[in-house]
Amino acid sequence: MLPGHAIKVLAAAIEVAGGSPGSVAVVSDAPAPGEVESRRLAGPPPSFPSDITPSRSKVESWWAQFIAWSRVWSENVANYLVELGVDVNKSKVIYERFKFTQEQNNFAGNKLMQAFEKSEQVMYLYNRQQKNKPTMMTLMTVIALTHFPQS
Repeated sequence: MLPGHAIKVLAAAIEVAGGSPGSVAVVSDAPAPGEVESRRLAGPPPSFPSDITPSRSKVESWWAQFIAWSRVWSENVANYLVELGVDVNKSKVIYERFKFTQEQNNFAGNKLMQAFEKSEQVMYLYNRQQKNKPTMMTLMTVIALTHFPQS
């Protein structure tokens, strides 16, 4: 069944039973229709450089690749990352401009953990809670603070 079809089937069943099809609750934090397919198309995220101490240029290259990978399934996440790379100190202000769902934040966070799997050094930057419940905003803020000195 394609995304969105289950809601339509449920709405039709409620209407047949004499209810109002508008009473079907939609989970607002679920991926948008088409986003799941876009995520599949994006494939796995680019791997973080596995050097013990990757150079700034390698991290910047990886950051750009991660933005491109993100843009396949979320324009807002990609735009957030572009701006975060410029000024990590304005993370919350940037988020207000490019809002994305918590589900997208969690999805990207889990994919980042996958991207970091070959880089033992980067995993030392995160505490247990950040590793167990990764979010893109937290993980990328740490990468930016560590590798992109702000003026």
